[in-house]
Amino acid sequence: MGGAEWTVPFVSPAACKQAPRSFVAALHMLAIASLISWLAGAVTMLLLAPQSGKDTRKQIREKSRELRDRTTELMEDTMAQVRTKANNLTVSLKTAARRLRLRNWTFYLTPR
Repeated sequence: MGGAEWTVPFVSPAACKQAPRSFVAALHMLAIASLISWLAGAVTMLLLAPQSGKDTRKQIREKSRELRDRTTELMEDTMAQVRTKANNLTVSLKTAARRLRLRNWTFYLTPR
């Protein structure tokens, strides 16, 4: 193989700590850029719409109601799932605690 040596460059602990911050900052910038481009697209769509302003406002109202209803329904479903999972977890933890108590009492009550 010849005498080639592979070296690993030293990365300081400070650089490792800063890396996640720069990644998070990049994600924030991506989210902001996406939001701005979405808003620009929406404004352009409204300005160049082939229908009257009255019809556009009516359509926006209807779509916002649909979105509100879907969001409400989704939140209710999600909350029901969270409650169910929380109840299941509570029951499981209580059962495990009872078993541990019984096992502990059995351990102390058995003759040695």
